[in-house]
Amino acid sequence: MKQNIATGAPARHLPAFAAAAVCTQASAVCSASDDLPAKEEIDKWCVETVKYADALLMGAIVLPRGHEWWYGENRFNWGGSPSDSIERGASLFIRKQLPKPCVNNEHVNDPDQVHVEIRTFLPTQQYRTKKGTTGRFRNEGDTRYSALLWVTTGSQYAGKATTRFATACPAHPGAATLEEFATAVSREINAELYKAIPSRMPERMNEMQFEIKVAALSAEIKRHEAGKKNPALPLSAKIEHNRARNRAVEELRELRANRFALTREQT
Repeated sequence: MKQNIATGAPARHLPAFAAAAVCTQASAVCSASDDLPAKEEIDKWCVETVKYADALLMGAIVLPRGHEWWYGENRFNWGGSPSDSIERGASLFIRKQLPKPCVNNEHVNDPDQVHVEIRTFLPTQQYRTKKGTTGRFRNEGDTRYSALLWVTTGSQYAGKATTRFATACPAHPGAATLEEFATAVSREINAELYKAIPSRMPERMNEMQFEIKVAALSAEIKRHEAGKKNPALPLSAKIEHNRARNRAVEELRELRANRFALTREQT
């Protein structure tokens, strides 16, 4: 089931072309065809803005353990051009990370998994066609960022998945910035993830707790590094120290990568 959510980032954080497009959007709608950007410029704006939105969402949403971000490789070209391809939305997914190759349905049937789709819609833009006429990207006339959200848990085939959103959320008018967009979407998604699969979600923490965790992992890494270099230890013990050190390094990397999402205030 769909859930409507809309919003968007201060223009100063947008790529140069996207920032200009957002700032001039209102006047562009009323401009003469000669003053509008070319279709190729709109295509470039679409690609840059979607990639920037992806980066903001990935930084704000807590990725469950054993899951991965994914999007279709052809999402910018299946419709002939980037703007034509994403006019009905550009989707970013969270899915269970499956072993390669996956030879059976054991992992597909895992009840402790989640599937998320964030379908982002960009603001309407007018552009100048090669014939000199006025074209429009997204005819709906929506001048703000918006998205449709899906969150399902459990087995992801044969109708076995459970939808997390019980009813459709009322349509929101959205907001003009991508950062506000990422904030609103991540708040909805994170809340559902922590309710749906809490065992696969990292612990929430404040800044002090975060720094304490970083210090503890850093000390653990140093201890294992010293252990694997200790000439008095047998080879088997050194190997175990090296494995433990690598696990701690990976845990610290994930912790730092998710700092913004883990420590931000959730409302």
